[in-house]
Amino acid sequence: GMFKPTDVKFYMQDRDCSGEQEKIDQCAAQMNLYNKTKDKLEPIPFYFRYSFRCANESHCPGHTLPIIDWEMGQCYRSWRTKYPEKSTLFNKIEEKWLGELCSPERDTYFFVGNMHRFQDQFLILGVFYPKKET
Repeated sequence: GMFKPTDVKFYMQDRDCSGEQEKIDQCAAQMNLYNKTKDKLEPIPFYFRYSFRCANESHCPGHTLPIIDWEMGQCYRSWRTKYPEKSTLFNKIEEKWLGELCSPERDTYFFVGNMHRFQDQFLILGVFYPKKET
């Protein structure tokens, strides 16, 4: 689904990835019909989340959902060497994902979905953020 958030906040939290690399390698080792080799996958050592309320829903209690957008992971991967200090990296990611994508000049919407195993738990799959019409 897709909906408009309000009162958006952004969080980045450390994540323990120990023990995950073997599982990731096993999944990536599965043969592909078209390309038998795959790039090595790496876990992102942070959780990224948005906290928000649903716009136009006066009784919305608020939500905090994990962000699993591919672009978020790539943002981390490309900026971690440019900003090796964790607090600076967090500030740059927050500046992009909160300051730019959810700015008052943007008409921001979240794309959400869930997984078959956890049908009552939603995830932010992407952000749509066109400029507001004036």
